[in-house]
Amino acid sequence: MKKVAMCGLVVLCTVAVACTTVVVKDAGPEVYLPGEMVESVDANTILVKCTGIGTDQNAAITNARKGCLEWMITNNLAQKPGERQAYLGQQKSIMAKLDRYVGIPPPGTKDGKGKGVKSRVRVDDERIKVIIITDVHKKALEADLVAMGVIESKDQMLDAVGRPSIATFPFKASKGSKLRGMMQGLLTSYL
Repeated sequence: MKKVAMCGLVVLCTVAVACTTVVVKDAGPEVYLPGEMVESVDANTILVKCTGIGTDQNAAITNARKGCLEWMITNNLAQKPGERQAYLGQQKSIMAKLDRYVGIPPPGTKDGKGKGVKSRVRVDDERIKVIIITDVHKKALEADLVAMGVIESKDQMLDAVGRPSIATFPFKASKGSKLRGMMQGLLTSYL
């Protein structure tokens, strides 16, 4: 009798587990929080502070990196409404190359300066919020956006505004300075 009752209980539990369905809520499109420029390392690399939210720390860091990328494109590169619409059409393929454009932040330093993960806070039982500072490779991103037809090339943009020019001339008193050539090179790279 006990064996029959035990078998019946096992069968009942198996049926109950087999009939259970898991409903996954569609959270909609992923939300990217805006970034904030920290500093321009050189003409090709910019340090950006971004916030991300995810189910664990790695997911939150990935969300923050995507937020950095989206902020760089929508606020700095795709200035016209048509370019922003073209970006939205190519968004998945651009985000698939995230490692090419946005660096993976190292663990944060003790003094809180430089690149890295700056804070980790649990928002609720299921989500973590992180703040990172990482570098965005503007030159590679800009070249790929031009190749995809999302934004205009610099030549097309300069032709549209009449090709303005800016020149730098060093101060005569700095003629013998060791830093003159370095400063001239940095200024020219931005122009």
